[in-house]
Amino acid sequence: MEDRVNAKMFWAYMLVGLLLVLISLGFGRLSYGVVMPFMQEGLRLSYAQAGFLGTITSLGYLATVLLAGWLAARWGNKQTVVLGCSLLVLSMFGLSSSNGYGVAMVAMFGAGVGSGMVFTPALSLMVGWFPERRGLAAGFLMSGTGLAMVLSGLIVPAVSTGVADGWRWVWRGFAAAALLVFLLAVWLLRNPPSAASAAARSGGLSISEQVYRNPGVLRVAGMYFSFGIAYLVPSTFQMSYMLAQQIASTTAGMLTAMGGVLSLASSPVWGWVSDRIGRQRTLVAAFATVMVALLIPVLYPKLLGFFLSQLLSGSTIAAIPALIQASASEQVPPVLVPVALGYVTIFFSVGQLVGPGLGGWFIDHVMGFPSAYLFTILMLSLGLALAYGMRAPARAHEETRPLASRTDELHR
Repeated sequence: MEDRVNAKMFWAYMLVGLLLVLISLGFGRLSYGVVMPFMQEGLRLSYAQAGFLGTITSLGYLATVLLAGWLAARWGNKQTVVLGCSLLVLSMFGLSSSNGYGVAMVAMFGAGVGSGMVFTPALSLMVGWFPERRGLAAGFLMSGTGLAMVLSGLIVPAVSTGVADGWRWVWRGFAAAALLVFLLAVWLLRNPPSAASAAARSGGLSISEQVYRNPGVLRVAGMYFSFGIAYLVPSTFQMSYMLAQQIASTTAGMLTAMGGVLSLASSPVWGWVSDRIGRQRTLVAAFATVMVALLIPVLYPKLLGFFLSQLLSGSTIAAIPALIQASASEQVPPVLVPVALGYVTIFFSVGQLVGPGLGGWFIDHVMGFPSAYLFTILMLSLGLALAYGMRAPARAHEETRPLASRTDELHR
């Protein structure tokens, strides 16, 4: 009976976590690449301006993510998540009403702030409840990005081309979805009851020693930085690249959706594998796969090339943040997990801050879309090198109590 209750709790939390990532990293960030061509036309933006809107979202994420970890450690993961959801709702409604570049910049910044307040605390909450399954849990959460790309690839081109100012209706739909997830999180989620006791046990720990100067955390942070530069470039410009190669918008949208469908299953699978063979081996394989995937459309920018690229990248790229976040959570005591996740995510955010803008600059001034993709591959190679040298962490910080005992605390 306890096993069934524990399993029910695990899957209920995984569902809410997936939806939180759907509205934050998915609708709030990655789906912008699908909306961008239509929003760019509606607001009459250059590629550099459109790319900078992606960058300004990353700036909001960067400005918030360490604060989010600090708030989650002291105020509670759930409370921080709820605040972030409310900011996402407001920002998405703002985007649907924007009538110029300035308003869009403010709203995109707000979306970045909201995303930062949601993602890291949500993952910390799941790790707090299910530490022995952190790779699988992180993988399920990151499936939310794949679901966002599926929905965006299927819905955004149809709505944007079939309705006047369709891209505005897309943002309104995203805002409505964020509001529903906000209500679900308020109703269902609870903070891990172990957090208070862990805080008491770790009263003598130095955050600087345990997190900011921890060699294991710093290696993970460097890996996340290089991946952050690369992460948003293909998702931001892939749709435009395919359209520039005379691929129909509906076909391009279907290819984007295909990548999202694959990531729905691949993220949990990669996470499950990493729980068994180790984070280091899994990360090396994942980085190498994405590099090959992005090289294909550079060498063969035809429909088949984009199909093969989406097949490989869709099966892999969404899992890498989950693997990196799981690695970071293993480097510190349980009470410091939100701080460590926030800290390494700053490096990820700095990478994302410069990535889309650099990608747009390469497209405008170097040799078009292929140069942006080659730059992305170079950044991924740096992440692969750091992953190759990573050692398995000590297990001293692992929470060893069974889930049943933590569940019992919740109902006392």
